[in-house]
Amino acid sequence: MIGHNNPPHAIALEEARAFEADCNELIVINNEDDAAKAAILIDREVKGRKAAEKSRTEEKKPHLDAAKEVDECWKPVTEVYQQSVG
Repeated sequence: MIGHNNPPHAIALEEARAFEADCNELIVINNEDDAAKAAILIDREVKGRKAAEKSRTEEKKPHLDAAKEVDECWKPVTEVYQQSVG
C-alpha cells in the first residue's frame, strides 16, 4: 500500500482479512485446481501467521526490556520492606 500511514498491525490485519475472504471463496475442493488454490492458501496462512508473530514480538521487546528495568529499579525497595518484617 504505497503512501499509507497505517501502523504495521493495521496493515497485517487488512492482509489477514483478505486471506480470510480468499478462504471463504474456496469452501469445497472439487478438483485439482481447487486443491492447488487450497495449498497456496495454506502457505499464505503459515507465512502470514509467522510474519505477524515475528513483528509482534519485535514490537513488544522494547516494552518488555523497559518493564524489566523498572522492576530492577524497584526490587531493592521491596526487598528492604520484606527483610524488615522477616
